[in-house]
Amino acid sequence: MFQTLFGADMPLAAWLVVAVVIVVALIGATMWMGRRFGAQRRGGTPTRGRQAHLAVIATAAIESGGA
Repeated sequence: MFQTLFGADMPLAAWLVVAVVIVVALIGATMWMGRRFGAQRRGGTPTRGRQAHLAVIATAAIESGGA
């Protein structure tokens, strides 16, 4: 496939550069799609700038410590 697009006489360094660019582009596209469509699937809007909060709602004594 690449030979028909870029020619068969490309040096090895050029092949490596082309391969790295394609891999980085695929990773970037995957990350963009995950951020773009992933938040809608979870049922909410992205929480940019907001931190998740944890709170203690109730406590209960499990054991009184007697032997």
